[in-house]
Amino acid sequence: MSNKVVKQDGKYYEIAEGTGVFIEIDKDEYDKLRKEGAIISPQKLASGGEVLKPISKVAGRLAKRGYGKAKK
Repeated sequence: MSNKVVKQDGKYYEIAEGTGVFIEIDKDEYDKLRKEGAIISPQKLASGGEVLKPISKVAGRLAKRGYGKAKK
């Protein structure tokens, strides 16, 4: 399974698998994920450009692996 990334309004996001949560990342992380085969998602943020559930990179990665609240 490939990660999904999106660039919107000059910011970069990784989309947490299974949850659709946008996790803000820096350009270097975006470029790294793209090199590793991440696909650019057509999915966009909600109107107004706000991240619906901002979470840290670590929390996002744990959620993708099935740990924590995302697992329940």
